[in-house]
Amino acid sequence: MPLDEALIESIDDRTARLMAASDHAPLLYHMMKYHLGWLDEQLRPAHFHPGKRIRPRLCFLTCGATGAPPERAAAPATAVELVHNFSLVHDDIQDRSHTRRHRRTVWDIWGEAQAINAGDGLLVLAQLALTEDAATDPARKLRALQMINNACLLLCEGQCLDLDFERRPSVTRDEYYAMIERKTGALLETCCSLGALYGEADEPTVAAYARFGKYLGLAFQAQDDYLGIWGDPKETGKPAADDVVSKKKALPLVRLLEVAEGRDRERLGDIVARPGPASNEETAEILGIMDRYQTVEFIASEVERNTRIALEALDSAHPAPEWHEELASLCRRLTIRRS
Repeated sequence: MPLDEALIESIDDRTARLMAASDHAPLLYHMMKYHLGWLDEQLRPAHFHPGKRIRPRLCFLTCGATGAPPERAAAPATAVELVHNFSLVHDDIQDRSHTRRHRRTVWDIWGEAQAINAGDGLLVLAQLALTEDAATDPARKLRALQMINNACLLLCEGQCLDLDFERRPSVTRDEYYAMIERKTGALLETCCSLGALYGEADEPTVAAYARFGKYLGLAFQAQDDYLGIWGDPKETGKPAADDVVSKKKALPLVRLLEVAEGRDRERLGDIVARPGPASNEETAEILGIMDRYQTVEFIASEVERNTRIALEALDSAHPAPEWHEELASLCRRLTIRRS
């Protein structure tokens, strides 16, 4: 059953209502609205692409899949999208990213300190999206707040691990998965849990949807790691082989550092240990090693494995038939995407 796109768009209206007008700190709201695509660099009204809206979509779909009206999950759907955007603003600072969605990032325009304020503001709005929902009983709101704050804490753990990986010569596959379970999997897991919670599902069903979201997140991240190297720059908005140039400890490099042998292993160690980005020659060398060790095929198998587990968890939740295929289709689209 296709989700009404007007429902997805309604989270902007809910977010706008949460943004209190302030004569004392208008810049804070301008920065948040800019990041959300509502303003251009000159702070004029605009309508830039807001992103895929994966997280609120999952929240609405899982609520509908329990048999409840999907609009019942409007408050948590708004909250998870705001949490996601809070994390993006802070990630852009930490990753020194100058563009996002083909526009300058908040910190690139207003500086790091003010961008931190904008990210913090988005996180607070996420909390308010839940607490100021008059249609939900207090016990459910409290549970939702616990769930979303736990996801935020895990997300921060994941980001901390990811940054720490940058200074280390190697990372194990187990460490990598522990990181992405937090950085990517935790929020997608919570999106699905919240949708089921607001659909008044029982605990086993909430847990099944949580497992679906978690493994969807792992498959999503593995595909993201593929695109970080082999994606088309016209579609991804990133330079070719960007993750190789930056020596990012994403799954392709993590796995290669584990399985490479002999001269390949020695060269990888030398290149990764040298400070700074990889040169053109080093990038070509690493790509050649990846090709010899069938890295593309390995990543594809990891995407497929995690997708399969996610779909099995979805089946175990026994979603309403009219929503089952929509969730399964979204899962498949996300794990074969090209941007």
